[in-house]
Amino acid sequence: GFIQSGANIISSGLKLNRDFAVNLLAVMGILFAGTTMDTGVRLQRYIIQEWGKRFNLPFLNKNLNATLIAVATCLLLAFGAGGASGRGGMLIWPLFGASNQLLASLTLLTISIFLARLKYKTIYTMIPMVFLYIMASIALLIQIGSFYRSGKYLLFVLALIIFGAALWIVVAAVSAYRNRDKTQVAKG
Repeated sequence: GFIQSGANIISSGLKLNRDFAVNLLAVMGILFAGTTMDTGVRLQRYIIQEWGKRFNLPFLNKNLNATLIAVATCLLLAFGAGGASGRGGMLIWPLFGASNQLLASLTLLTISIFLARLKYKTIYTMIPMVFLYIMASIALLIQIGSFYRSGKYLLFVLALIIFGAALWIVVAAVSAYRNRDKTQVAKG
């Protein structure tokens, strides 16, 4: 797999012992997975705490409660949707592409609004953002129809949620863009 092939490349390119290269790549893979998981749970906890503040649910504001909910949803996805094998994440893999591209368009949108507030040109970030957003949204709509027709209702519901969030982002972006002159941003 990845580790064996990577170890071959490292050991031949850097003249390292192959066993050392295997161990090095295994440690790097584990560290990457652990860091990614930690970051994901931490961000999910922050979102849950924001919901607690926004909807006046004080129990969600506590770090422990928000973290437990974040971890529980991950476990539910991994073992609830995927069974005892823990392969639930593979179940939602088909949604990764569209959601990743929507996230990229959101990043470009955020940069565009920031640039607009600084009175800089936004065309260089807006054009790719609009393209990414439209293409990812069309792909997601195609997936929604496909998931429904094939009876993959978990994916269907998750895709609808992602699409709803994508629409909400547009509404929030229009509002932020209209109010761009009301917020001061420090240059420098």
